[in-house]
Amino acid sequence: IEESYEFSSYSSIRDGGIKSSRDFHLNEWSTFNAGIETIFTRFNPSLKRADRLFEDHEKEEFKNEGAYNTASVSSYAEWNYKLSSKAKIVAGLRYSFFTTESQNYHRWEPRFSFVWEMLPRLNVHGGYSRTTQFIHLLGTPIVGYPTDLWVPSTSGIRPQIADQFFINFSTLLNDRYYVELGAYYKSLDHIITL
Repeated sequence: IEESYEFSSYSSIRDGGIKSSRDFHLNEWSTFNAGIETIFTRFNPSLKRADRLFEDHEKEEFKNEGAYNTASVSSYAEWNYKLSSKAKIVAGLRYSFFTTESQNYHRWEPRFSFVWEMLPRLNVHGGYSRTTQFIHLLGTPIVGYPTDLWVPSTSGIRPQIADQFFINFSTLLNDRYYVELGAYYKSLDHIITL
């Protein structure tokens, strides 16, 4: 008996949320801003269908339907302080809470950066940040099956965490040209691939 297969897949994301933020000008050297955001998302990353076709045109269907409902709440606070006319620092902290039907995740994400005018036309900008990604893009490198799926973090898929350090040197050569040279180091944890 000769058999053949037909495959189809469907992936969707629906979300809605609310966000609020506030800026405070403490004085001429210092500002503070804070905010909160809530997002509700429904993922349907794996509605896949395989039809097995027989020689006599009978059809047998296999379906794998999986949907995930998630909610996330994040809040942040950031302080900008002007040390002098030539130097400024920015320090911030973000808290993220992410929940699916099977798992809850809590993450703190600190951030810090500075800008310093070393010379009249030479600036240095550097810093550190930690970010957490609760939503993952899964790509399939299989030839003839180009399907990318967005999936949330679950009990089996941990959030991706990135720590990045950077430094940039920039200079204004004249009224038309600006040159910037930078370097960064980034570490990634919990990367998933197919």
